[in-house]
Amino acid sequence: MKTIGVALATVIASAATLAQAPAVPQEFPAGAQPLATEALRTRLADKVYGVKVASGTAWRLQFNANGFYYVNVSNGFTDNGKWRLEESRLCTAPQKSTASCNEMRLVGEVLYLKRDSGEVIKLDPN
Repeated sequence: MKTIGVALATVIASAATLAQAPAVPQEFPAGAQPLATEALRTRLADKVYGVKVASGTAWRLQFNANGFYYVNVSNGFTDNGKWRLEESRLCTAPQKSTASCNEMRLVGEVLYLKRDSGEVIKLDPN
């Protein structure tokens, strides 16, 4: 009976820990709208954004109007490559990472991007 009590206490403690862990947003916020390609280009070209991801790292994203972008991560990782738009999707072709296209949405004046992992991140203008 003691073993069952210890196991039950462990399960309850684990459930409490999971309940306290912040949920990683997997959906865009309510009211999020896709952007026309040119509207999205205007919001990205020659702009710099800060991002905080669920893992705790911070990113600096710089999108140049000439189609090149740069990413600097707080853990020391850096990368760069080409960017382009397909409707309301940002497509990147980095040198060190895998190319991908990610949905972007706008809520008010705030841009959001859905990462390949499914995490939705907010882009804060710098």
